[in-house]
Amino acid sequence: MKIREFIIKLQNLPEQKKKIILWTIVVILAVIMGYFWIVSAMNSLSKIK
Repeated sequence: MKIREFIIKLQNLPEQKKKIILWTIVVILAVIMGYFWIVSAMNSLSKIK
């Protein structure tokens, strides 16, 4: 039940803190996806030469 308690805690946070948490997660995921995109692009470009 720890996950349920954590979700309830998140739901009770003020709207501003929820937005900060959401955008932090979005930025972290964007950085991770960007990293894999760059690595994939570098591999594709190296195969062309």
